[in-house]
Amino acid sequence: MKLNKLIFSYFFLFLFCFTISCQQQADISINIKTERVSDRVIVFDCLDVYTTAIASSEGIIIIDTQRSPSIMLEIKKLIEKEFRRNDFLYVINTHGHWDHCSGNQVFPTSILIGHENCPEFMRQNPAKSPRNLWFTKYRLSELKAKLQSQDKDSHEANQLRAEITAWNMLLEDLENGYVVTPPSKTFKDSLILNSGDLTVKLIYCGKAHTDNDIFVYVPQEKLVCTGDMFSSSTRFGFSVNKMIDVPKVISSLNQILQDDTEIEFVIPGHTDFLSGDDLKAIPNLLKEQFDQFEGKQSAAQFLEETIEKFGLKSALQKYDELKSKQSGGYYFLEEEFNILGRRLLGRGLIEEAVEVFEITVKEFPNSALAYDYLGEAYLKKGEIELAIINYEKSLQIFPDNRNAREILKMLRDEN
Repeated sequence: MKLNKLIFSYFFLFLFCFTISCQQQADISINIKTERVSDRVIVFDCLDVYTTAIASSEGIIIIDTQRSPSIMLEIKKLIEKEFRRNDFLYVINTHGHWDHCSGNQVFPTSILIGHENCPEFMRQNPAKSPRNLWFTKYRLSELKAKLQSQDKDSHEANQLRAEITAWNMLLEDLENGYVVTPPSKTFKDSLILNSGDLTVKLIYCGKAHTDNDIFVYVPQEKLVCTGDMFSSSTRFGFSVNKMIDVPKVISSLNQILQDDTEIEFVIPGHTDFLSGDDLKAIPNLLKEQFDQFEGKQSAAQFLEETIEKFGLKSALQKYDELKSKQSGGYYFLEEEFNILGRRLLGRGLIEEAVEVFEITVKEFPNSALAYDYLGEAYLKKGEIELAIINYEKSLQIFPDNRNAREILKMLRDEN
């Protein structure tokens, strides 16, 4: 009898502890906002990044997969619950930045789709880069400090705890669980996916925000997903200059706008949704800003074209000749040289990127950003001492450069 009571007591204690444990786990949740656009379209927002889910008759289509596999897995569960199905057919990446494609690995049986430049861009810009790691840790420290000043039972405190949980999940993934998972199906200029009752049109934007941005257009839903190309009708995810293929961006937009369908929903990568009228206003504004460069010759564009045609060594020689003549009406814009260097890094052309950023710091010796980018290029090249030197120069020019400060701390700790 005593033995039975003892067993019962242990069982009760176990059940009590198990219940507390489950309750604690249930209390720890991340904040995922959900907006149903139509019966077939739901947009999920976690840490200010959108994932769009579209239910077609042949399967679910996902557009962009968040910063982290664990976060995307939680959204995947919500999608399955909302649509009461789990037949994920296509996963589309609007571009290869980590915050839009780091959950790709959650869909091992789906067809992953992106522009032909996207796979290499993802491999060269993985989520677990030093910049992303320090930013994630820094963001966590900010949120924890903010939580300390809140009433622990307040709504604000609960929201902060949910956000901290999400960033902790992200950090854990970056340090342990993340695997670069590029698109397996790619295209050059456009691709049409027929999914039973829906048609999904993928259109390449040209070199703009990255060299692999695409628009995703679903006529039956009067919907366009633009990734990070636009945050409003007047704010773009890129600077308008000669290094941006503005004519291609306008042409890609017009392929959508000239369709008979009236666009109702425009889903960007992060900010408030745009309207069809917002989208219509963009081509004219782009043209107006780009026309300011008409007739001008960009030194950065010249350098990019000569690298493509003749290789790095000849390009540097031709650039030196251009500089020595100091003629021909070329202009030198730091922003364009930085775009070129970043573009080369995204393609894995590290030696070329280093040379471009070396030119940039010579042309603009007071630019903290140019030295920061040169430090990153040397870091990718494995030249740690040179990376440290250039990050230090960046910090000397701009002492508030958090990126340089945090990466220097990491590099010095490792050495």
